[in-house]
Amino acid sequence: MNTNQRAIENNETTVVGSLQAVAARPMTRRVLLTRAAIAAASLPLAGSLLAACGSSSKSTTTSGASTTTTNGASTSTTGQSSTSASNTGASPTAAITGDKPVSGGDVVVGVATTYIDVLDPNVTAQTVAHEIMGPIFDTLLVQARESKELFPLLATKWEISTDGKEITFTLANGVKFHDGTDFNADAVKANFDRMSAAETKSRLAGPRLSGFFDSATVVDPSTVKISFVNPNGAFLTDLSQDFMAMLSPAAVQKYGPDQIGQHPVGTGPFKFVEWVQNSHIKLERNPDYNWASPMFKRNGPAYLDSITFQIIPDGSARVAALESGQINYNDTVPTINYTALQSNKKFATLSIEQPGVPYCYMLNTKLAPTDDPAVRQAINYGVDKKAIIQTLYQNLYTPAYGPLSSVSFAYNPAVEQMYPFNPDKAKQILDEAGWKPGADGIREKD
Repeated sequence: MNTNQRAIENNETTVVGSLQAVAARPMTRRVLLTRAAIAAASLPLAGSLLAACGSSSKSTTTSGASTTTTNGASTSTTGQSSTSASNTGASPTAAITGDKPVSGGDVVVGVATTYIDVLDPNVTAQTVAHEIMGPIFDTLLVQARESKELFPLLATKWEISTDGKEITFTLANGVKFHDGTDFNADAVKANFDRMSAAETKSRLAGPRLSGFFDSATVVDPSTVKISFVNPNGAFLTDLSQDFMAMLSPAAVQKYGPDQIGQHPVGTGPFKFVEWVQNSHIKLERNPDYNWASPMFKRNGPAYLDSITFQIIPDGSARVAALESGQINYNDTVPTINYTALQSNKKFATLSIEQPGVPYCYMLNTKLAPTDDPAVRQAINYGVDKKAIIQTLYQNLYTPAYGPLSSVSFAYNPAVEQMYPFNPDKAKQILDEAGWKPGADGIREKD
């Protein structure tokens, strides 16, 4: 099990880690602790390559010194994310010279996976796929991490009706998809029609639109109106997420539903080049990119020539590749290796907390024994998250307390007092619900 710490060489980075721990069965504390620990991190790599794209977001570029910042806490047991930057290594050094970025170079990313499903942001929910796709696509809006302020990107202006059931978007002019076709209101309508269609089988965008979205109407080539059955307060924030990024409708038609995920076509600062199964995915700079959001410091093409995502499933192999300079960014660093990288002066680290829901054990509320609310309550009281973090994860994480991390929109700090570690309380709840321990220590209910 790894903590998905991230490490990068010679580039600005922003990476997030997340740990949520709950147990699948409330039988014994030993079993609880064994089953409870799970760690994960996710953030599209686009956020990590903002040096190349000119972002004003909080990030770190280093040339020799080690820098560490920490910003922890989240839900049920979440972690801090971490990245490392090194002074030595392969080709990406061309992108940064001292404090002044210059054009050129290839960033090589070691990706911790054996399988990538599709590079279709409207379909997949796979973290690593979104990480790779981030630089290929643009969204209608973008959101600042700390202030949560929304900024224009492909949509330059939006107006909300008084009843909240219509939002009219004015779109950026002169934007082209990588296949040369125009980004316009017809493209936005086509994307929303596709995201909301049952046959698309959208894992993220579809469920977010379900029950709210009614239709997308083209007003004119640069204006589109989104109508809702019911107002959706989260919709604008959703528009800043990769799962609602804009694909080329012409490419969708050309490749069809089964192949568009292997030939992604967006409007982003990088274009898809190739995907060699079980080897790598390569992107190249979009030389025509000049519609960056005003949230960023600069407009125009990225500094980097290309990004190569090298598939290296084994954690030790990725660490070795980073240290030797074969890769410049380690997608997932095992906890046991992270501290050593953090203390190495060749690397700089930056840790921030991920908004949203961390990875977790999902309890099935329809099947025994977790169909019993008492069992679920006992699990929450019976898991010592701090002990898990201290013993298994070298204090690289902080406990989380509910379904959202503390940096998420609408986070309620009151959840932090709801389920403190209290094994006696857990036992009491189970006793009162009729779950009695047997000779083997496993609780059963008649």
